[in-house]
Amino acid sequence: MSHWFERLQKEVINADLCTRCGSCVGVCTTKAIRFDEVLGECLPRLVQACDDCDGRCYFGCSGREVSFPALNDFTHGMQPDNPLIGAHGPMYVGYATDPNIRMRAASGGVITALLKLLLDEEMVTAVLALGTVPEEPLRPVPLVIRDPDDLRLTQQSKYSLAPTNTVLQDIVNVEGPLAYVGLPCQVHSIRKLQMAGHPEALKIKYLLGSYCGNALYFEAIRSYLRSEGVKDPGEVEDLQYRAGEWPGFLQVKLRDGREYRLKKFYANYLTPFFIVDRCLVCTDHSNEFADVSAADAWAPRYEERGQGWSLVYGRTPAGIELVERGRAAGVLELQDMDVDQALDMHSHMTDFKKRGAFVRMKHLASSGRPVPEYGYRPKEIPKKRRMLEAAIHGVFRVGRSRIARWLLPFVPPAMIGMVFEKLRWQWKLITKRTKRADLWDTEFVYTEQREPVESPHLVDAERSRSDNIRG
Repeated sequence: MSHWFERLQKEVINADLCTRCGSCVGVCTTKAIRFDEVLGECLPRLVQACDDCDGRCYFGCSGREVSFPALNDFTHGMQPDNPLIGAHGPMYVGYATDPNIRMRAASGGVITALLKLLLDEEMVTAVLALGTVPEEPLRPVPLVIRDPDDLRLTQQSKYSLAPTNTVLQDIVNVEGPLAYVGLPCQVHSIRKLQMAGHPEALKIKYLLGSYCGNALYFEAIRSYLRSEGVKDPGEVEDLQYRAGEWPGFLQVKLRDGREYRLKKFYANYLTPFFIVDRCLVCTDHSNEFADVSAADAWAPRYEERGQGWSLVYGRTPAGIELVERGRAAGVLELQDMDVDQALDMHSHMTDFKKRGAFVRMKHLASSGRPVPEYGYRPKEIPKKRRMLEAAIHGVFRVGRSRIARWLLPFVPPAMIGMVFEKLRWQWKLITKRTKRADLWDTEFVYTEQREPVESPHLVDAERSRSDNIRG
């Protein structure tokens, strides 16, 4: 076994810290690593010897360590004024002006609209994004998109595990500059690889990222199918997580013509049962190291209108310029949004990531479990908020038990979804004061970093600080 993969196995995979970003497969020059069970545990494994290894699988990993201070210096050239949301430029709420893009989107379609603009104006040669192809309706696959019409394959969020960064192995012979779309943990890895001078990562000029609360094991879909009486997932012809008008439906179409739909908020009932463990200790909700971040605009004044609305903003000079270019070109309709309103739209999940995750990590560490290192932490978390985390922990512990997962398919999804949604809103009202208490005033401190591990095969990080990345 490779020395570096042995370390990856011990410190990340066996330690339950793997984010399933896919980079270890994407950067392996000998193709010795692969994901065997993407629709299962979705973990990388070594399938052959890889003696000619420079350790990129280890150094690019986003599971064990992601130094927010280092990535902020590298990506933004500074530390953020507000660590709750990261460095950012002007914020907007809006949507794609192309009604077809907006209709097919998870929310307002702004990411797809910007990707199309990049391709149409030949600002990039290709787009790297997760998509769905007809021959594999259940498994999202990373695609290299050159034709703007093919962007339709990549629309909507995919809430099941998908190692997007395996796409790095597909672009060895693809000329840059490229655009890329990924979740926070996937973007973390791309930025780490850019810092390390990885040639394929350096081809990526624009990183666009969505907000992310969590991912689910594919077993969530299997459970839902069983509850609808579908025993064989192979019967599925089409699977969409955000079909129809915003906020959308979990929609499954079978080959025999049957169709099942569940409201997006009802489908959230699957989360306590099938959430990926690593998501519980992730501290990045808003994709802080992307060039452009986008999310659902969760606010009554937008939700009541339907059609789809997105919160969007640039974080780097390249990202800010791209958003402004989209508005000037008429592909985006945007309204100004201040940071307090933007934070309020996602305050519960911001608290879940920026305070709750640190409480959970402290609990795990106290029991001898390994936890990620981020290089920062809240200076203080109120006692009431720490106590509240015990209740949240109890919900996830019960939900992920074998008996709970076994019983789940016996309950009609519409019934449990409706109950879950009512309980969720009650919970948000009850905990609103505790969760938001002092949240906006949370102070963060830098923590001691792990000793860096030098690799003679990787170029100096300063050399990779290029216009290719920063724009």
